[in-house]
Amino acid sequence: MPSFYKSKAYVFLQLRKRNITDYDNDYRPKRQALLEIACGAAKNKFPDLRTIVGMAIDAPKFSRRNAEDFILMDCSEWPEERRLHYDRANEGLNFFCTSSSVATRIKVQNFPDRKSHEEPQTARDIKLGRNDLCPCGSGKKYKRCCLGKLAE
Repeated sequence: MPSFYKSKAYVFLQLRKRNITDYDNDYRPKRQALLEIACGAAKNKFPDLRTIVGMAIDAPKFSRRNAEDFILMDCSEWPEERRLHYDRANEGLNFFCTSSSVATRIKVQNFPDRKSHEEPQTARDIKLGRNDLCPCGSGKKYKRCCLGKLAE
């Protein structure tokens, strides 16, 4: 996934492993190694990257126990030896090796652009529960703040 910064990207690795016998001493080190390989493969696939932030988790749908593994990979120096190391490590795993894996840039916004709306959203337009924080920013619960004002 791209970042706001053009030379940074995020790699999210979600695994499903059955019959884990030693989660902390056997499985997690292997998951961490896979995450590192995935991040190195991302750098090899997208050479303009300077920083890769990786996160690995177990598939929440299939795991009762979970912990996250993170890596911050500095790719500003990427000699041929390092590129070859991750190419060899990725053999058989094939991270970023499918033909459908192409670099694209998208802009993600957390909030709609006001220009695209005729009117700003009101509290009635947003589905709020009585115990949710009020959208006015007061820090109070909606029922104790602006809920009564809408009825007026």
